Amino acid sequence: LGLLGLLSQPLFMGGFTLLITVEATLSWRSRRRRDAESRTRVLFSRSRVAMICLAACLPFVACMLLGAMLPSTDFDVKEYHLQGPKEYFLAGRIHFLPHNVYTSFPFLTEMLSLAGMVVYGDWYFGALVGKTVLMVFAPITALAVYAIARRLTDQPSSGWFAALAYLSTPWAYRISIIAYTEGAMCCYVALALLAWLIFQD
Repeated sequence: LGLLGLLSQPLFMGGFTLLITVEATLSWRSRRRRDAESRTRVLFSRSRVAMICLAACLPFVACMLLGAMLPSTDFDVKEYHLQGPKEYFLAGRIHFLPHNVYTSFPFLTEMLSLAGMVVYGDWYFGALVGKTVLMVFAPITALAVYAIARRLTDQPSSGWFAALAYLSTPWAYRISIIAYTEGAMCCYVALALLAWLIFQD
């Protein structure tokens, strides 16, 4: 849509609404109540270890969320990760930017920031929306790490400790509050490993 010059707020809002509605409908139809309840019991078991680890994870996730909503001061973020989407948004389309060599790199997670700008209708606050969306990769990665540890050890406590170890790592926090791509990269690497483990079973 960006290449076609169709960075339209109503178009993006309609597209996102349609995708969310279709996914919610398909998920609701395919879900079996017993399976959903059993998965919920396993994931959120009331063991002491689970409760302690979950309580310990919450402050880290809260700090990541609050930090992601702050304006960026990092040079790479301002000059590359958000500057490119800002120029695309202001131009109304994605195009070559000869004055900014950084935008010649692959722009993948940056498209989430551009989508935030289009949906919000403003490049500044849309960039903060994009940063906040990118922060969500951290808890998703923690869930993937939890599932990997559970599969490798078959112990629920190992999954909780693994998730806590990831979320409490200073690097995971740092990468979650700025619009870098490493958080998404970690997420997709963890999900790929999880998919491989599932495939091997």
